Amino acid sequence: MPATQLEVVREHERYRITGISRTQWWRLEKAGQVPRRIRLSKNSVGWFRHELEAMLCDRAGREVA
Repeated sequence: MPATQLEVVREHERYRITGISRTQWWRLEKAGQVPRRIRLSKNSVGWFRHELEAMLCDRAGREVA
């Protein structure tokens, strides 16, 4: 993916995209089942939008099959 298409989303947008609560996301992240957060600064984190969307597509594909 070209660097110009990389978009980082913060917690509020991550929740809007996935619908997974902060606590449940943390549990899934520790289990390696969702994309890991990236550190943006000392007090902020985010996620790459394309990783969140790919995770949703993968999960949808597994549920349908």
